[in-house]
Amino acid sequence: SSEYEHFGKANGLGDLEIITTSAPIEIGNRVFMDTDRDGIQDPNETGIGSVRVELWTAGVFNTFVNTDVNGQYIFSNLLPNTAYEIKILAANIPSGKEITIKDATSNGAIDVADNDANLVGSDAVIAYTTGNAGQNNHTLDFGFRLPCNVNFTVAQTNVTCNGNANGTITVTTTSGTAPYEYSLDDGATYGAPTSSTTKLYNNLVPNPYKPAVRDVYGCVKKCN
Repeated sequence: SSEYEHFGKANGLGDLEIITTSAPIEIGNRVFMDTDRDGIQDPNETGIGSVRVELWTAGVFNTFVNTDVNGQYIFSNLLPNTAYEIKILAANIPSGKEITIKDATSNGAIDVADNDANLVGSDAVIAYTTGNAGQNNHTLDFGFRLPCNVNFTVAQTNVTCNGNANGTITVTTTSGTAPYEYSLDDGATYGAPTSSTTKLYNNLVPNPYKPAVRDVYGCVKKCN
């Protein structure tokens, strides 16, 4: 037989099929401590390890992972074009912490370093819908911060006589993080930041003053 006959027999063995699988999808990134309470993970802010992060679909629990020592987590082999919820349940939120500001980046900044979670009930939740096969997203972050703890005491001396301007108010900050800003008009205006925990207002006339204190992280305490 000729060379061409052999070629024809080879072609007659049947159609060749290429078997492929869809590219996997990964999502995740980091659980971090937002020390300065601005909603963005800065280079000096550490990850939080051993936090249980859960994956849910349509209200049904799928699986969970624990963050590593750097606060990182990953979910792999997800379905394409599927709505997921990444959750840290209330019982698994790091002790003494609260969720920080969500989506703090602005002015077109790429959403890679801010907190993407908000509270749903008492749980921290990121809602995310996957794209097509192979479209990973490693920018889904949970940021936590310490609750505000600014407090102060107030002492005052009244004017000695009607029409005098010799009253005083002394505001003493007992907790919070310096520098502090002090206000006498319920936080409408503040003085310059200071490291002092005491602020003396003197030469005051009779008036319904309302002291307030704001610390370096923007935590505000007002008089009740």
